[in-house]
Amino acid sequence: MRPWCRGVGIDEQEDRRDGGSETTGTAFAITFAVWTAYLLCSRAAFWFYNRVDTASRAFLYPMLQLFRTLGYSLLVPMNLLGVMLLLSLVLGRWLPYLTYRYLGQHWPGSGRLLLLTIFLTLLVGGLAIDTTAFLSFQCAAALAWLGVRAHKPLRLLLANARFFNGKQVETR
Repeated sequence: MRPWCRGVGIDEQEDRRDGGSETTGTAFAITFAVWTAYLLCSRAAFWFYNRVDTASRAFLYPMLQLFRTLGYSLLVPMNLLGVMLLLSLVLGRWLPYLTYRYLGQHWPGSGRLLLLTIFLTLLVGGLAIDTTAFLSFQCAAALAWLGVRAHKPLRLLLANARFFNGKQVETR
């Protein structure tokens, strides 16, 4: 079944029986209207963001990132894992922005490692909601993709990790 048909409740079997032109046209019109409304809301959010003082922008920035990343979920069916992956992308962009806005410094670590960490954190919470979604090929593929993208900073982090052995560490 096509995602936009599922979104507006049109059955593909019914579409084939009736010749498809009227039902498909209605589905396209609804999808087009929803996408146009999304684009207008997105444009309004960016307009509003650009007219707010810089101190307040830090808390509006996630709204912009939500518009940038979650718009596809209007057209493509998405499960909990996909939403968590996109939300980790939003948070992974927001935290460095907060650091820049309030401390005047760039994010000290790797953005890719941050993205992996946020996704793993959301994954633990998602396990409480739907365990079977996280025992899937899709979850393994998402973790593999994020792990491959963050392999250099992850290797560096693990190589420099030191464990305390109970002895007092001297500081100079």
